[in-house]
Amino acid sequence: MNRLLIVTVLLTTLFSCSTDDSATTQQLPPSSSQKEFIYFSGWDESIGVSGIKWSELYRIKRDGTNQVKLTDYSNLGTVSGYADYPVLNSTSTKVYFSNENTIKVYDVATTATSTVYTGPITSGWIDTTSQVFDNDTKILFVDINDTKTYTNINILEIQSGAVTLLTDAQDRSQSYSTPVFYDDKVYYSKVTRVWGEIFPGAWDWTNPTDEIYSMNVDGSNKNLLHQVGGGVTDIVVLDDSALYFTKRMQQNWSLKVFEVWKLDLITNTTTQLSVYSTDGDIRELTIQDNKIYYSSDKTGKYNIYNMDLDGSNKIMISIDDTVSKQMPAF
Repeated sequence: MNRLLIVTVLLTTLFSCSTDDSATTQQLPPSSSQKEFIYFSGWDESIGVSGIKWSELYRIKRDGTNQVKLTDYSNLGTVSGYADYPVLNSTSTKVYFSNENTIKVYDVATTATSTVYTGPITSGWIDTTSQVFDNDTKILFVDINDTKTYTNINILEIQSGAVTLLTDAQDRSQSYSTPVFYDDKVYYSKVTRVWGEIFPGAWDWTNPTDEIYSMNVDGSNKNLLHQVGGGVTDIVVLDDSALYFTKRMQQNWSLKVFEVWKLDLITNTTTQLSVYSTDGDIRELTIQDNKIYYSSDKTGKYNIYNMDLDGSNKIMISIDDTVSKQMPAF
């Protein structure tokens, strides 16, 4: 009788533990695949002042339907203001974007837009690259100096407004861009230029050298990962073994055409994933659920696409309407 009681108690205990584990599993945070919307910067080419394009903040569902414009340029600043490179934070309640020399935030719940940070250079601007990280308390961003000739990478503490400079560009001979935070490191690109007068009154650079680096979040321990011929933009890190970026197709600054490449961080070898002649000019990469999302002008204006991590199965997911769509983010 006592043995039967002991067995009954043990079975009851095991069943209770199994039930508790199931309850714990149900309380885990939603996976990234449940993010329903893609946010992007778009401008409607059917309206506007001749010679001027302004961007607005939009969103669509992941299947390309339900396109909605979320901002009004007249409420953001000047007519040439930009809602550039929206970045959705991990709580899925706020979208951060740049607007000339400010960083603004769009509240998904209230639809209100407010300013988070105003840069000290009134004639410069905040670049299109930014990322929210560290439990949504910090923003990585790039600012451009007042003569628009070089850039630096910064970290903004959202709560206090304090800004930390991570790079050291002081003139137009070099610039830093495309920072992304991954696993306690900041990955970014650096371009070094040799300037010369190509004909009287016209200056340009020759032999630009673009390099991909990593560094600590305080700007220390800058580590060269790879040297790339041609301009580098839009770095994204998949994991410890793979990094994706776009590279300018040729050393001709008047032809700003970019293609997608993968950098193997273990072997330091690169693989080309897109070709301009068939895939168009590709910009603004982001990775979600083992897919690369990007914008391409393959149809004549920029639309949002995705492809597999090996470059296959390129699919346009947005509707090809009058809105040119760039800088997708989740």
